[in-house]
This record gives sequence, C-alpha cells and structure tokens, in this order.
Amino acid sequence: MKSREGMLMLVLFVVIAGAAGCAGARPQIRFDTAKVPVSMSKTVLGRDGRPLGAQEQFPVGRFTAKRTGYAIAYSFAQMGPFDFSEELNRQVGEVKGDAVVNLQVSTEKSGCTCLNIMPFIQALPLYPGCVEVSLEGDIIRASRPTGAARAK
Repeated sequence: MKSREGMLMLVLFVVIAGAAGCAGARPQIRFDTAKVPVSMSKTVLGRDGRPLGAQEQFPVGRFTAKRTGYAIAYSFAQMGPFDFSEELNRQVGEVKGDAVVNLQVSTEKSGCTCLNIMPFIQALPLYPGCVEVSLEGDIIRASRPTGAARAK
C-alpha cells in the first residue's frame, strides 16, 4: 500500500512541476550610461525640472531593442543585468532625439522555445531557463532642453 501511495505522490509531483514550468529568468533592465532621459510615462522633465507638455514634444522615431535573458536555479542565478544604454544612445542619436517616452517592456517565451519544450526537465534546478525581453518607446525632440541636455 505504501509503495502505491509513494508512486501516486511521485506522479502528482511530476505533473505539478511540469505544469508549473519552473524554468525562467527575470533580468534587470538598466540604462546606466544613457545620454538622454527615459520615461515609461508620456513625458519627461525639462532642464528646469518641469514636465514637458505634449505641445513641447515632437516624435522623431521609435526606440526598439530585444535581448534574451538566461538563468538557472529556478531563476535565482541570473546571467547578468541588461544595460540597453548603447542601443538607446545609438538609436536616439541617429534621429537627433532628446528623450524616450512611453517606454514599454514586455517578455515573451517565444525566443526560448528550444529550452522550454521539455517541461518535466524544467523542474531540475540546474536546467537553464530563459525569457525574451522587448523594449519599445517613442523617441522625441523637445522644444526646450531636457534634463540630460547640455548647455550650449
């Protein structure tokens, strides 16, 4: 009787672990060396500390970036943070923008299909998990200097 209960518990554990999908990642997103302000809202601050109004912002492009983050040990051991500063500075510089507003961050498992197709193995702590991180935002030019703009 005990071996039957033990087998039932093992099967139950495997089903729950497989359904839970233990593998994953939770990367940090940074802009440590960004040369322009980045905002998840519709506005940024001008140099005077006041928010730029809609009439002071002119869309000049779209910022997009994508990376895949990896982790092990049930996503406790991350493979480093993501610093998107280089992509941001390049894309904003190409259109001579002053800031990025309406930044949206999304995650998808689609880029990690090769790792996520074995749900039972994901229950193992050393199995790598991953997640694809996408960033999108509006690059704007301001009619008055933003907080990161240099005095001329």
